[in-house]
Amino acid sequence: MKRIELTWHAGDATGYTDLLPLDLFKRDVPKATALHRVRGPRGGIHHARFRLTVAGRIATIDYAAFPSFNHRNGMQLGTLEIHFADEARSKPVTINWNSSSVVDDATWTIERGDKSEKLSLRAHRSGGLRLAVDRPGQAEFHRRVEEAYGGTCCISGCSAPASLEAAHIEPFNPLKVDVVANGLLLRADLHALFDQNQLVVEPKSRLVFFAPEARGWDEYDRWHAKVSAADPQDSYSSARPTDARFAERWREFVADHGDPRRATKKP
Repeated sequence: MKRIELTWHAGDATGYTDLLPLDLFKRDVPKATALHRVRGPRGGIHHARFRLTVAGRIATIDYAAFPSFNHRNGMQLGTLEIHFADEARSKPVTINWNSSSVVDDATWTIERGDKSEKLSLRAHRSGGLRLAVDRPGQAEFHRRVEEAYGGTCCISGCSAPASLEAAHIEPFNPLKVDVVANGLLLRADLHALFDQNQLVVEPKSRLVFFAPEARGWDEYDRWHAKVSAADPQDSYSSARPTDARFAERWREFVADHGDPRRATKKP
């Protein structure tokens, strides 16, 4: 996925790079809440939330609309305005910060992002470390799903980056390309329940149901049949999973646990 990489060379943002997917600007957007990633000077990843407006050749990114979130994540408040060469919005020609050109403070490039297979050290809850090989494209899939859902778990509303994972609705198939519409951004515990058939999303209503074993925990029981899986952000409508993607998981859940719509009281 192509993106604008805007690297700052002056002020408090020195060394930080805003990673802005060009997909954000593909269609006109009146006002939508969105999120993008920010690479730190030492390679760490941060998040910035903003209100997006796209019209004609101009995209406006308003960080001041979410002061609490952005202050917590160390982001500056203000407005970034991107002027594109044409209405296809694939090539920026001018970028302004708070109405002033960034030409003296930052540089930008168009990048495709990293889709290569990676080695990574992962910490386990036990405190141990293991060397793990990510599936080719898995990091890219996670990034795209995270952006589509605005860095927020679609069930719990959690937005702590380290706790979020991209879950596959239909099982991962190495012969197929991962598509965002086959993903959900879930808190790690909910991802585990989803993969173990302890959590299911009803295809039509998108209500969330938990298996009887999971409902032994109060938090899951409070959500059972009372919360719905949130859709992606407005500017990512094509990432909304179809009912058909949830259908097979629903059938498997009902086969194992019965139809949860007929018994919603705590076991």
